[in-house]
Amino acid sequence: MDWQNDNTCATAYSCYSNQYINSEFQCTTCQNGSQGVNNFTVCVCPYGGTYNYTSNMCSGGCTANQTYLTNGSCAACPSNSRPYSTFSCDCNDYYATYNNTLNLCICSYEYYTAANGTCQYCPSGTNQSLTNSSQCTCPTGQNFSVNNGTPYCLCTTTGQSILNGTCTTCPANATFNATNGNCTCNDYTKNWLLGANCTAFYNCGTNYYITNNSQCDYCYGNSTPAANMTTCICGQPGFIYNTSTDSCGAQCLANQTILANGSCATCPVNSTVTYSNSCNCDYGMTYNNATNTCGCNTTQYLYQGWCISCPINSTQNLTNSSQCICPTNQTFTINNNASYCICNSANFSVASNGTCIACTSVNATYNTTSGVCTCNLYTKNWMLNPLCNTFFSCSASYYITPSSQCSFCYNSTPAANMTTCICANSSWTYNTSSDSC
Repeated sequence: MDWQNDNTCATAYSCYSNQYINSEFQCTTCQNGSQGVNNFTVCVCPYGGTYNYTSNMCSGGCTANQTYLTNGSCAACPSNSRPYSTFSCDCNDYYATYNNTLNLCICSYEYYTAANGTCQYCPSGTNQSLTNSSQCTCPTGQNFSVNNGTPYCLCTTTGQSILNGTCTTCPANATFNATNGNCTCNDYTKNWLLGANCTAFYNCGTNYYITNNSQCDYCYGNSTPAANMTTCICGQPGFIYNTSTDSCGAQCLANQTILANGSCATCPVNSTVTYSNSCNCDYGMTYNNATNTCGCNTTQYLYQGWCISCPINSTQNLTNSSQCICPTNQTFTINNNASYCICNSANFSVASNGTCIACTSVNATYNTTSGVCTCNLYTKNWMLNPLCNTFFSCSASYYITPSSQCSFCYNSTPAANMTTCICANSSWTYNTSSDSC
């Protein structure tokens, strides 16, 4: 009874319909939609629940798979949660908190609620929208979008992508992706985010190269990154880096060589592999690493598989390796396996200085087949003296054979006419067949 309003204690306390009188004789609100009854002495919970005066809440009125909302009603927990207690649900996602008023699992402010009910991180620098928990608030000029489960802040202007927080137009050497709003350099080693003109490599660490999916990968096996960052250069010559296995290996097969352009090729048929970037040519020929061919040097011509020296003052014909180019007014010819530069004018022969001189000496004979002028006396050399009065140039202690070759005088000295040797014992004769006295 209310003594203050009725000193006869005949009048009961008067509280609102949703209140009860506590032990201190104060009107206290009944929570969770309950009502004060029996002269405001108790709170009656809806749905058959029991009022707990310690926690000042209703409990027990809902089924096992329901929770009691702040409006006094029972409701099943959201699909992305499970019942935790009479007045709460436990959200499945670690980053979500249960809201007893909305009966929802709401993600924390750096996350948005994805379509599957999970909390997903908002794009860098953005937070959850205050008006829509399934959205993130992007900066001005950008819209929030989700594609294949990945959130983006997309520039509202087509062809622009976000660079350092600002919408920037993609350059001509890059490709714009309308789905995710990204700008990607056409050169996969370059990173548009590091430079809007696509000139900056991806920022890999020391001794890394860039894979074709724009990832940084380490150069193993004593190798270093190539200048274009697309592969690694092996420290051992003749080895190439295999980006599939991340290792150095021999570039070519055992019977192959490395050409000047870096490709592998089988050595020519008239050669064998010597080491990784060369072939050993037969018959004295020289290997050309650029053309993968065996050939003669510029002072030789190819004859029956062998390299033969070109005649005096001539060089190899670069368009026909079996020929030599003679001086003006001379023609290259081969006779009896011997090569000559023959003067174009009849009765002219090539002298020691390489010029054509008339073969007019009575002591010489002109060979129309070989175009060579030869002294009648085989010890004399027309090329050294067209008058045929000069011996072939032999060293001391040598004589001249009938084939105009120099031969050594054994235990003897050359005769004055250079055709034989004089034995020390005057009673002996030198035998040029056996080169002995």
